Amino acid sequence: MDFRHFEKIEQKLVHGFKRIFILLLIVVVIIVYGLVQFICRASGDEILKSYVIVALFSLLEFYVPPAQVLMYYWQTENMVKFISQYMDACRGISGHSRKFYRVLTTRRILFKSVVRFIGLTIMTAHIMKGSSCSDKDLRFVCGLYVPLWFPFETNYFPVREIVEIIEILFTYRLLMITVYQSIDSYILAELFEYKCRRLIKLMQKTSLSRVQNVKIVKQKFHYIVDNHQEIYQCFVLIRNILGGIIAPGVTIFIPVTANVSVAFMRDFNIGHLEEFLVTITVSYFCMDSSQRIKDLGEIIQGTAYDMDWYEMDKEMNKEFIIFLMKLRRPFEMKAILFVLEKPFFLSVNLYSLLLSRQFFKY
Repeated sequence: MDFRHFEKIEQKLVHGFKRIFILLLIVVVIIVYGLVQFICRASGDEILKSYVIVALFSLLEFYVPPAQVLMYYWQTENMVKFISQYMDACRGISGHSRKFYRVLTTRRILFKSVVRFIGLTIMTAHIMKGSSCSDKDLRFVCGLYVPLWFPFETNYFPVREIVEIIEILFTYRLLMITVYQSIDSYILAELFEYKCRRLIKLMQKTSLSRVQNVKIVKQKFHYIVDNHQEIYQCFVLIRNILGGIIAPGVTIFIPVTANVSVAFMRDFNIGHLEEFLVTITVSYFCMDSSQRIKDLGEIIQGTAYDMDWYEMDKEMNKEFIIFLMKLRRPFEMKAILFVLEKPFFLSVNLYSLLLSRQFFKY
């Protein structure tokens, strides 16, 4: 596949994204319809009243998969540009690239397999635990972590089980789409770190001492500057990509985590527990990847200060100062208005915990 010409692969990507988006939209509309109908009918019922909050926050949760697909579509050109730029970046820096790419590919496959296993476990746990929230109206389906109401009777065998299986299968696919952002964040961070580490090693080995020929020193220094510029261009593309694909998840992380926490506290089972752990893990991988990228910028900056610049020729002073000024640009990742880093991860988890405790009391 030619990654240097986005126009050649754009039509195939558009066709694939259209199919996925339309299918997702149909499923989400059906689930949202069931949630809205449940809220309208359960608000006045004392038994079902506590589930209304769960349903309200579930409405926010189901906007994420279609938004995620749209974000991936909007970022495809940046992804293609990143691959092309990454292949060119630091081309001359030595390293066991093939071994690294093979290990990274294996990890990606392993992560996907683990997510599939967790998704299937959640599906099985909910089927085994499935039960109705109400015996008054046979159209309520509440055996899952999202309570639903449909305009036909579902709360009897085998209709209830069929509805649950269909919804769980589609929820499993929605889960996979949502989890992909954390896997992709990790992969992009690993790729970026690999190139940054190669650049750091090159900087550590390069001497700027005036004892050497000035032309040779300049040539080495310009090589470092060029590689850093290419790495920074890769960072700009990664920032746009991650900022886009993480944005939907960031906006609803607090209510979704609170929702899953309440479900887990009200009905302890392996399905709700895994949903809670998946939610926390997805967010952690995204924040950790962004934090690593930010830390790499600071490490490169520190490595430049550690170079023997005090021994270099005066002719290079101006160039080195300009280089240091460029290094001051932070490798900061943002999604909407939020800076993606570990302190933000801890703060949103704290808010989620406080919110879930209030709902549990309710």
